[in-house]
Amino acid sequence: QVLKDESKLEMIFRHVGKLAEYWEEVKWVFSLIKDYTTGKYREVPWRTIAFLAASLAYVLAPFDLVPDFIPIVGWSDDCFALASALSFAKMDLDAYKTWKEAQEG
Repeated sequence: QVLKDESKLEMIFRHVGKLAEYWEEVKWVFSLIKDYTTGKYREVPWRTIAFLAASLAYVLAPFDLVPDFIPIVGWSDDCFALASALSFAKMDLDAYKTWKEAQEG
């Protein structure tokens, strides 16, 4: 489901200041999830894929710990969830980037 909402997530990330800094990494996450689900890249633990997808789904969720409509702090929990997922997956994501760039080069 998260893959289907990529354009919606892009809109959110580009227009919410706190999330905008993560957009380049999130594009890599989408690429990783797509290549994993199609079987092109399987050198990543499934739990990494699950954690990344769950964090993106959390950002999309209309209801979360701190409602997004609250000024200033509304997106803070979303940023925390995403930053945590990216930190957790850093080594796997870096390995994927290296693999992907080698495939394209």
